[in-house]
Amino acid sequence: MFGLRAKLHSASSWLISLGLVFISTMHPTPAQDPVPTEVQPQSAPPVYNPSATPETNIENCKRLLEANPQDAEIWFLLGFSYGKAGRDEDAIAALKKATELKTSTHLAWLSLAWLYDKTAKREASIMAFKKVIELKPKDADAWNGLGSVYEKMGHKNEAIAAYEKAIRLNPSFSEPWFSLGGIQLETGQAAQAVDSFLHAIELKPGETDSWVSLGNACQRLGQKDQAAAACRKALEINPRCVPAWLGLISVHDQFGPQNEALDICRKTLPVVQELLQKESPPANLWYHLGWLHDRLDDLPSAIKAYQRAVEIDASDAMAWNGLGYAQARLGKTSEALAACRKAVQLKPNDANILDSLGYSLAKSGKVEEAIQAYLQALTQNPNLADSWRGLCELQIKTGNLREAQASWRKLQPLDPAAADAIKKSGALSRRSGR
Repeated sequence: MFGLRAKLHSASSWLISLGLVFISTMHPTPAQDPVPTEVQPQSAPPVYNPSATPETNIENCKRLLEANPQDAEIWFLLGFSYGKAGRDEDAIAALKKATELKTSTHLAWLSLAWLYDKTAKREASIMAFKKVIELKPKDADAWNGLGSVYEKMGHKNEAIAAYEKAIRLNPSFSEPWFSLGGIQLETGQAAQAVDSFLHAIELKPGETDSWVSLGNACQRLGQKDQAAAACRKALEINPRCVPAWLGLISVHDQFGPQNEALDICRKTLPVVQELLQKESPPANLWYHLGWLHDRLDDLPSAIKAYQRAVEIDASDAMAWNGLGYAQARLGKTSEALAACRKAVQLKPNDANILDSLGYSLAKSGKVEEAIQAYLQALTQNPNLADSWRGLCELQIKTGNLREAQASWRKLQPLDPAAADAIKKSGALSRRSGR
């Protein structure tokens, strides 16, 4: 949706709560502690006290385990308490012990699945989610979680199948509708994505992510008014919804007027800067700040913001992507290639990231590698105008006019202005670069 190759990626991020409920940002956190009463051992004092600190509960569990080292339920609650304390590896060890002692412990396997996902142990997470599904085949949350991990690994077909299974099991579950729409959007299925996002909105109309993503999909379909209206709806819900502001900028970038896009950029900048003054702001806010500076052609400031984003979260593929693309435009080709390759390593099947790699390779004079990167991007998203333009330009440069003309025909309906500029240059009718 968003202009430039450093595309904003709006994806649902998951919050982990060990125990009964595992929820994403699409769902509110329950007011009560999620540990079910049926897993509380009948000993005194209680193993787990919802009003106590995690450290107190950890010590209680440890004392009871001295006398009951084979009690799977206490190991589960110890893992839960470690998770509440942010001690993920200790939580994993305790939960593994619980599953060894009692292999049918559904909650322990579910907790493990989410912790493995949180700590980027994707294969282990898939194994754990499959175990949950083996124990409870109709657990829509587990199918949705499985889809989320598959999506992070770039296994889109498997992710789609898991999300669709979750929807069949629980049609009123908004999360898989939202996530399914995200994959459809990434793979050029904008019309299907609109339907999925509308389902998510019908179920949870107050979620700004769904409205922003709907705007994204409408923009891909050339529906300016609908795209702008969806972003404005998100801003009605939350005036500080940065992705919605960025969405409006992108709509005006594509359809005009350009001066309005720049005005919105300038209005959004202080919103982001104010949010960054809060304690421990998330890395994606630094990414948004970089994107805004990028759009306003302040590349040095954009690079600083992107660098701050990856310092906070080295797994932020889109921040690495933005960093690489900005560096490439400043001629810092070696740094750009390193950043773009890091982004590809993190998200190997993301079309926009592959497109940025193609651009950086082209700027470095690595023409054949750049062509291959653009082709890979177009395999993921056949409607990515930037990649068709970059590919066409390189094919012209290498004298492959027949291929260049074919690429130009693909570009023309996607970005008529760019296609017209290439045609007017006369490059398609002469052997450039030979």
